[in-house]
Amino acid sequence: MALLLLGPGVLLHALLAPRRRAVELPLLAAAVWVIALWWIRLLPFGWRWPVLVLGAGSLCAGVILWRRWPDPGSALVWAVAAVVTVVLAHSALVAPGVDAAAHTAIARIVAESQGHPQGFRPLWPIDELRGYPLGQPTLTALLAWLAGRDWREAGLWGHALAYGLVVVAFAAAVWRWRGTALGLAIGVAAVLVARAPLQFWTWGGAPNTLGIAFGVAGFAAGLDAFRRYDVRSAAACALYAAAGLLTHAVTVAAFAYCAAVLLAAALLRDRGLLRGSGLLLAAAAFAALLCAPYLMTVKPIDPRGAAWIRAWLRESAMLRVLPRMLHDVPLIAGAAALVAVLSRAPGRAVLPVSLALLLVLLVLQGRVAALPGSALLYPDRIAVLLLYPIALLSHDALESRPRAAAAVAVLLLVHAGILQRQLLRDGTAHALATEADLRVLAAARLPEGCWVMNNYGDAGQWIPALLGRPVTSPHIHVAFFGLEQRVHPCAAFRGEKRPYHVDTVTCPGPGCELALREGGAELFHIVDPALSVELAAQR
Repeated sequence: MALLLLGPGVLLHALLAPRRRAVELPLLAAAVWVIALWWIRLLPFGWRWPVLVLGAGSLCAGVILWRRWPDPGSALVWAVAAVVTVVLAHSALVAPGVDAAAHTAIARIVAESQGHPQGFRPLWPIDELRGYPLGQPTLTALLAWLAGRDWREAGLWGHALAYGLVVVAFAAAVWRWRGTALGLAIGVAAVLVARAPLQFWTWGGAPNTLGIAFGVAGFAAGLDAFRRYDVRSAAACALYAAAGLLTHAVTVAAFAYCAAVLLAAALLRDRGLLRGSGLLLAAAAFAALLCAPYLMTVKPIDPRGAAWIRAWLRESAMLRVLPRMLHDVPLIAGAAALVAVLSRAPGRAVLPVSLALLLVLLVLQGRVAALPGSALLYPDRIAVLLLYPIALLSHDALESRPRAAAAVAVLLLVHAGILQRQLLRDGTAHALATEADLRVLAAARLPEGCWVMNNYGDAGQWIPALLGRPVTSPHIHVAFFGLEQRVHPCAAFRGEKRPYHVDTVTCPGPGCELALREGGAELFHIVDPALSVELAAQR
């Protein structure tokens, strides 16, 4: 299974960077699968043979073309990414958060439709895709299908994988900056010493994390394409940009704005850089082409959803979101690195500092949401992107200073251990299901199409993913605001663990019969045919 999924990455590495470090290989593979789903949907048959042919064929071709083992530095990065993935996947019974339950349900829809999803039943009663990005659920669906995992395990591993890939992405992006092994180490360290993106694990933000991974790697590849007029880097940039748009578009949108300003400033200083800018425009056009099947499904969101986004942007667009998302340590380290770089080689600080300032401005512009596409520019997600310029400054500050690098590494290792230990505790606390919940759900026998009354934020959120049945309090998503109807539930479920402290299930009571109980987990049959519940996408 792993070799099949990595096949496209092996081939693309052989084509795009045969003499470079192989660190990006798994990220390239993930990007291909995210994009491929939308093109497979256009075929008149299921994804079984397209996936097998693409995976096996690209693997064989890549091995023939590459003919070498991965370099030790890349292998070490992959080992760290694998440890992050395995630790997270074993830290909870289910992937934490309501969002994780919804993403796993969507992965089930993708898999059961053989890569041809036409809507979102049973998660939402919607028979169109409405431009919903399927990137991270696609990887979960492939894991479930190829590895034969049940949906609880597939959800865990599919979400944990995103956090391993973001480690790979930052290592690759910082390595591209100067091409040193130190860049790999600092890229890995940047993820481990910050609160986010790893903190997204605690609430189910794997698509955000995977989108950040694609976006950071894409920006670094685009920078290489511009500086060196490198067509292969431009192709990698296009691939990552497309995958980012198909996963979670915030990072790609933010970096696109930053790149436009930086590019304009560079051209004002040196018109000789026009060739590189043309290459980036070609990469952008290629990325749009790769996304074409997805773009055809995009529709405007409901006005209530747009109003909710604008209100949330105004509330979160403030400078204190930076330490809240990153922690004080990366920000202090970045300031110290800036001082060190300015004292040694001020010219090296221009790009990282400019990028950091532009990202901060994008955070603050949420107050007015004046830029086109502001609905995609989430201030808290953009704040996480500051890790990239901080890592670039840190690299240049520590380059050729092995003793200082070793001392910093020891201090950051201690900090990372304390910080990420708390992350694991929070993730366990926000995992919605207990053993008792899972046993009750496994024993439940619900007819096809049976709506289940549930609480928002307990194990009932996992019913669409684990049982394939709809619930009356589904995951809230702004793309589906305006969805309202009344339904008759045939069952009700109350979970043993309610991290959000919500209990709106009316059973036990008139019209309810207890069917199963274990610990605090309860399943009821609804015997009152007149009982109806309002289903609303926003509450």
